[in-house]
Amino acid sequence: IPIYEFTNDAFSGTILTQAGRSNYAAVIGTVESGEDPPENADGVFYRNSQTSVAHISDGLSNTFFIGERSSKHALTTWTGAIPGSGVPKPPLTGDPTGWEGEGSGVHPLGHCSNEPGHGPNGSSNHVDDFSSFHTSGANFLMGDGSVRIFNNSIAPNNYQGMATKAGGEVVEDR
Repeated sequence: IPIYEFTNDAFSGTILTQAGRSNYAAVIGTVESGEDPPENADGVFYRNSQTSVAHISDGLSNTFFIGERSSKHALTTWTGAIPGSGVPKPPLTGDPTGWEGEGSGVHPLGHCSNEPGHGPNGSSNHVDDFSSFHTSGANFLMGDGSVRIFNNSIAPNNYQGMATKAGGEVVEDR
């Protein structure tokens, strides 16, 4: 569906299955979306999530719901986690049979980390980080329905704090 794709994102690669493509992923929180079990999720969305507004004590205007993700590192889909699928982790060098992979959760979910290189458009090139082709940052849909671009230079603890629904973090500077 074209409305869910960023028009300047030109992907070329091998398609393993047919699924609706998107440039937006749901925010699982601070855990690894492809590796950690859903019960560890501290964000709004995760497998079989039943999160309601009452669960979001950090405030809707301070909580990421959806984040932008380019196809620089992996394709994103809104169809959910495709059983048996996954995405190789960088660096993608040597024999592909030796590549270590991320689980199927990386397709519809993304996470926010305060580790160096994992902010918007971070240098880690991690497949479930948020990214865009905008030079200044990536867009996020907040719980209150607003959409804002967050700079690549956002304070790491604020970035991670905005990914949680009930972490109690104080977001001082966006």
